[in-house]
Amino acid sequence: ILITMTANKRALVSSLLLIKIILLRHLSISTKINPSERAFSLFEVVRFPNDPCISDPNDTDGTCYTINECQQKKGMPGSSCASGFGVCCIFRHGCDSLSTENITYFTSPQTNNVKEPNICRLQICPCGANICQLRLDFISFAILPPDNGNSGVIGRILNGAPTSKANGLEVTSSTRCNSESFSVSNPGGTTPPVICGMNDGYHSEA
Repeated sequence: ILITMTANKRALVSSLLLIKIILLRHLSISTKINPSERAFSLFEVVRFPNDPCISDPNDTDGTCYTINECQQKKGMPGSSCASGFGVCCIFRHGCDSLSTENITYFTSPQTNNVKEPNICRLQICPCGANICQLRLDFISFAILPPDNGNSGVIGRILNGAPTSKANGLEVTSSTRCNSESFSVSNPGGTTPPVICGMNDGYHSEA
């Protein structure tokens, strides 16, 4: 799944998206111990699922990993989880990056480039074969609204796809995100509509 934010007339206003994959694949720490050595072992193997967690002090969502796993995955360790055996690992990404984590924060940069289109992309890869849905929570989303030009009807859509049927929703030039836009491409699956403007607190699914 590819998430794209584009600015054609001026740069993107700073936007923050919290991306959550609905289904989880639980991982655990596993270590093989020789039965003959079990009686002499001074260590206890601790297993815990990589569940979602909340890190203080800003109530930031993350995933529970060991501190070593969090560092290897280039995450930011936060509050403890799993009874102190793990840390709430926070993953943040910017433009032209890739994430395979269940919970990821995506931030587009704010810039003053007004001459050329500014494109910011994030690629999301499922963390397991059982993933079937992606949810995007728009924590802060502020880009240019649809154009306010000629409002003549230029087409119709029905169930998110172009149609010639009379019961389709009218599409006018004033409802098109020609200046700045946010889009999600999902090969072989459903694709949310292109959006722009103010969308704080809303969410989308793919």
